[in-house]
Amino acid sequence: VENPTQNLESFFLNVVENAITKDEETSGSTSGHAVAEFLRSDAPVQSQAEKMLDRLADKEASKPKPKIQKETPQVEQPKVDEEKLESLSESNEPGPPKEKVPESKSTERQQNIDKADDKLSGLLGED
Repeated sequence: VENPTQNLESFFLNVVENAITKDEETSGSTSGHAVAEFLRSDAPVQSQAEKMLDRLADKEASKPKPKIQKETPQVEQPKVDEEKLESLSESNEPGPPKEKVPESKSTERQQNIDKADDKLSGLLGED
């Protein structure tokens, strides 16, 4: 058992030849004729080396030229008075008193959470 193989071009040409011999319509496909004019190029075909040189030349031409930067004079930064900063950052006045949650509310909240946990455990079937 052999599996003959053929390339796509030879397969196409065989199909066209068979269609011509049977006088079937080939939708304009023919064999043995010249390449269509719109597919032909009148310009000479560039070699791979010429294409590479053209691309390199285009890259060099498209590179932006380095801009000459003008020297800007450095502006002196004002000195920071560390002592003044420390005196301002320290607070001699007592801040507002922190609010403390009364223990009765926190224990009441905890009890509510415990009750909710118990209900959920009962729904899940855990005892």
